[in-house]
Amino acid sequence: MDTLEQRERAFEAHFAFSEHLAFTVATYRNRLLGLWAGERLGLSGAALDAYAQDVVHQSLEPKCALDPVERVCRDLMARGCGEPEGDIRQRFLAFGQTAADRLAA
Repeated sequence: MDTLEQRERAFEAHFAFSEHLAFTVATYRNRLLGLWAGERLGLSGAALDAYAQDVVHQSLEPKCALDPVERVCRDLMARGCGEPEGDIRQRFLAFGQTAADRLAA
């Protein structure tokens, strides 16, 4: 019985670690997207950092969870520097891979 309990705890610990890692990668990916979009919007310094943080926070808010790609597309279109959503989504996926690679190192 003790062995089964140890295995159960090990599976729970692995699950918790995997979920935490997935959350961290997603948050980092969204931040990279926010930084990229903020630069396209002409932001720099503290304004750029604040925009990237806002993209991350808005994607985490349960009542107004917005797809970060939709948010960035909307913001870029409003400023007249939009790109096709497909291109932004490809960049989003690339940022996801970058985030996973950096956090795995």
